[in-house]
Amino acid sequence: MTDIWDVELNGNETNEYPVLPEGKYNFTVKNAVAKEYLPNENSKIERCAEIDLTLEVESGGTKYNVFDKLFFAEKTVWKATSYTKCIGIFFKGMKPKDVYNRSIGEKGEAVIGIKTYNGKKSNTVKEYIESPS
Repeated sequence: MTDIWDVELNGNETNEYPVLPEGKYNFTVKNAVAKEYLPNENSKIERCAEIDLTLEVESGGTKYNVFDKLFFAEKTVWKATSYTKCIGIFFKGMKPKDVYNRSIGEKGEAVIGIKTYNGKKSNTVKEYIESPS
């Protein structure tokens, strides 16, 4: 087994993640990080709680990570509601800490798209598909 400190840099590394084709995918929540969103002067949303998600999607025998952010601001809280209904943990009166504490390991389905930023492609969650109650 290789020691984690024995990784060698060769100068040819890229900062691109493998990208899934657009479509509907099942996912497992691998990580959730709670933090405070602090807007800059050009931000369209106000200071609020934020949860950064890592969703693992398997396609064709390959595992992909898809990253998403949930902002608990008045204009954007709908996405957190949709996410919690998708993974089956929603209850009326939920708070960001409830979402954070109950997310890891949960499963759901989402429509995954592709975005380009600074010439690099990555996946984005276009829609969480709410599971029937």
